[in-house]
Amino acid sequence: MVIREYQPEDINALTQYLVELQNFERQYDPRLADGITSVNALFKHLMKNCETQCGKIFIAEENNTAIGFVAVQAKVKSEEIHDEPYLYAYVSDLFVSDGWRGKRVGEMLLAEAEAFAKSQNSKTLKIDVLAENLNALNLYKKIKFEEHFISLEKKLA
Repeated sequence: MVIREYQPEDINALTQYLVELQNFERQYDPRLADGITSVNALFKHLMKNCETQCGKIFIAEENNTAIGFVAVQAKVKSEEIHDEPYLYAYVSDLFVSDGWRGKRVGEMLLAEAEAFAKSQNSKTLKIDVLAENLNALNLYKKIKFEEHFISLEKKLA
């Protein structure tokens, strides 16, 4: 398996994975838009963030077939009103194809994202996860991500 930078010829695999990722996350949050209807907006948003926030997309590939991807932006400005201004790196998206989950592909993609962030002098790498996505949460904790801010919500009838 190799991890490499996204190339324009990867567009079909990437957009398919964005659809699958969005639909996967809808299991945990049905308020999320359907992947098919939102894929164009998701793709444009991802590319814009990569362009404006020093980002890259890395593709995991086996036998010339994409099996997953990670998107990381290395220079995201903190916009919290109570923070001193600072830059951080942010993993916006991580996806591994169904047949490859549990085979360390996610770990390798995140290692590449971390190496890229470090190469851009980022001192902090952030990632978000839906609380019910325990497999992803466990992966992130396994590779030393720590809880920093926990957001809670209550459903109102």
